[in-house]
Amino acid sequence: IVTEVTTIKTYRTGLSTWIRMRAAYLVVEILDKLVPEHVEHQDIYATLHETLGIIETVEEQKIDVILLSFCNEVLMTLGFLSPDKHFLTLSQGVSFIERIAERKIKTAKFFL
Repeated sequence: IVTEVTTIKTYRTGLSTWIRMRAAYLVVEILDKLVPEHVEHQDIYATLHETLGIIETVEEQKIDVILLSFCNEVLMTLGFLSPDKHFLTLSQGVSFIERIAERKIKTAKFFL
């Protein structure tokens, strides 16, 4: 049971553009599909925090590369990919996640 929550970082200013906001939402939606509720994953949280920070500051043209890297890292961390395999495109990674989760990723349509 969670009894107290404190905001660490809001990402309010860095996610001010539509592209950055959609990218952040995609990252969170991917985790929502892959990580079961009530299961703690400090490593996944660290990856999320790092990725949101990068999305906040990177050139918008590079956001797809960041999202692809995030997909590959999360899939490896959760054991869905071996360390010697990775996806080369964001659409491949998202399609794989959708097959695992057996649900569509709604924000993917903005990037694919």
